Amino acid sequence: MNTIYPYAGFWKRAFAFLIDGIILSIPMALFGFLVIGSQVMSIVKLASSAMEPSPDMLLPVFGKWMLGIIAVWVFNVILLWLYHAIMESGKHQATFGKMALGIKVVGANGQRISFARATGRTFGKFISHMILYFGDYMAGFTKHRQALHDLMATTYVVDKNYQEGQELPSLRFSTGGLIASILVALAPVVLYIGSIVLAMTLAISDLKGDSDMQDLWKELSKTTAQDPELATLLNDSKRDLYLSSAQVEINRLVRSHTILNAPLEKEGITYSQSLEGYKAGFKDPNGNEYEVLQRPGDTLICCLKGPGGKCSDSKYLYKPCDAPDED
Repeated sequence: MNTIYPYAGFWKRAFAFLIDGIILSIPMALFGFLVIGSQVMSIVKLASSAMEPSPDMLLPVFGKWMLGIIAVWVFNVILLWLYHAIMESGKHQATFGKMALGIKVVGANGQRISFARATGRTFGKFISHMILYFGDYMAGFTKHRQALHDLMATTYVVDKNYQEGQELPSLRFSTGGLIASILVALAPVVLYIGSIVLAMTLAISDLKGDSDMQDLWKELSKTTAQDPELATLLNDSKRDLYLSSAQVEINRLVRSHTILNAPLEKEGITYSQSLEGYKAGFKDPNGNEYEVLQRPGDTLICCLKGPGGKCSDSKYLYKPCDAPDED
């Protein structure tokens, strides 16, 4: 044994933690599969039944599903507790992961800890994990290379050859280890904020792209002002573009079961909802007003509104939006 440095290195502890995680994941996965799998089967059975599911039928299924999740959580907590507390207070003073790396847990005087102290140390790990695992990283820079749960339980992780009564020296506080631990702990937060910033940047780019497209249409309109045939082609293209956008958005609203309590305007198209279904209205460059309607359980239909705001033009009166124009 090294009498100068008896403490387990940070990376030994990290790999021991990884090995224990793999070992514990097997019974956790099996229990979760049995409990949650049975709940999934009951939901599939209900969905495949001839009867239409009602709230009275779904409520017990939902209750069982929540009980199943709670049962899995309780099983995992109890398993973690007994595994660590029994083994770290036992003969080897170590879990299988720690034994594989040649390290063990001792008390303030280097003695084997009690089951009660091992229990406190185990539940202290939940706090170490909750603060972005910073409590675990503390083992890399504290004077006795203790993690937060070691400080809470007054325990030490040392080499397996360490003997009770031998010195547990106070080492130099590692400032570099502290800085590295803070950076690693904050990395998930930085990545999360970065993903939000990236999403906002892309959204702004999309909005700018829409603005650029509108500017392009304005320039084309100026160019074709003296060419009636080109102007007609441009207007038809813009109408088709509006129709396609309206179809895509209405399909999204239908799939997501979105309720529109008030009209929604998006990219020059106004969306609304009534007893008839979802509607999308827009005007083409010539001022003609169009309406796209999705009835419940029906196909999309389009129409060209007349002076009275009614769908009166026979060319677009209640026909599928993708149907060809009549000559």
